[in-house]
Amino acid sequence: MAYQQGATIVSLFPEEISEPKPGLYPGYFVIPAAPTKGLAFLPIGDSVYYQETKNDIQTQVRVPFDVVAESIVGDFQRGHIGRIPDIAEPGLFWVPGQYEDEGVIRSLFGEMVLSSEQKQLRWFEELVKIADDTFSRTNRHSSVSHLQRMAATRLAVSRPWVLRTGDSDNTCVYCKSEVPFGAVKCPVCREIIDMVRYREMVEAMEKV
Repeated sequence: MAYQQGATIVSLFPEEISEPKPGLYPGYFVIPAAPTKGLAFLPIGDSVYYQETKNDIQTQVRVPFDVVAESIVGDFQRGHIGRIPDIAEPGLFWVPGQYEDEGVIRSLFGEMVLSSEQKQLRWFEELVKIADDTFSRTNRHSSVSHLQRMAATRLAVSRPWVLRTGDSDNTCVYCKSEVPFGAVKCPVCREIIDMVRYREMVEAMEKV
């Protein structure tokens, strides 16, 4: 059964996806990890934001579900290395209507599911190529990201960098890349991963 006033985010990505949209209500979207050979999905509707007028009156502005869905999918895909638009990218897309049954989604949007699956496999191949190049230069396991190891595992390819060793660092909560201990920002996605230290740095700079 589908509810037409809304959209459904469909994911083949094997890990949970968290996409914050600051200023929107609702503005935090979590798509579960897709099971092996399965789909995960999140039905969504419209969001709103509040805009102040000249008289300091807040006006509610509606953001249509298709705009929200496109933002969730686009921002997540653009945030990853190795992406080649429409060729190699994470398995994430959206469809009109709110669906809560995988069988129905596959029946109605089977071609989109297949296309997304092929693009994700191609993206996994790109991640492995990048990891090969990086590891050949550094010979450090910490230079290879969690996502790149996951891609190699999904492709069932053997690489010397797949197994993590003791020099592994922290993992970014946003993009899952490995980051050095003590890092304030992720060097891959640029998200702030240590808000306490970030605020301390900002306050210190303001005092200068």
